[in-house]
Amino acid sequence: MTIRRYPNLVTSTRRSVRAMPWLVDSDKAAADLALTYANAIQAAGDEVAATAAVASEARARFADDEDADPDVLELVTTAQRQAEAAAAQHAKLIGWHGPHLLNTLRALGGAPAERRELDKKPTAKSKLAELRARRASG
Repeated sequence: MTIRRYPNLVTSTRRSVRAMPWLVDSDKAAADLALTYANAIQAAGDEVAATAAVASEARARFADDEDADPDVLELVTTAQRQAEAAAAQHAKLIGWHGPHLLNTLRALGGAPAERRELDKKPTAKSKLAELRARRASG
């Protein structure tokens, strides 16, 4: 099993949310939901990395040792199975939470198509701003 390093999704999600100056207090729950999804995916990824490291170390130390105790070899096999199970769980979480995370970020205006739509929307002007604009133009 190859140990993969993934970017920290929680950090990326926090940065994305911070980079959305249009968010207001009423968007906090959606932003927190996005972070919850990111945290679940990240925690599973961290577990994959940890169990894969243990399995790799065990395999490197004992797998080719002809004199290794059978109980130790069983532990190596168990570590490998745990690493594979963690990787499968991580894949499931990405498959489930990943689209939910992306949809939550989209709802916040955090994807390119949604940002373009935000730019197209006219900004509401106050009556005073409208009067000043008319006065300045004419």
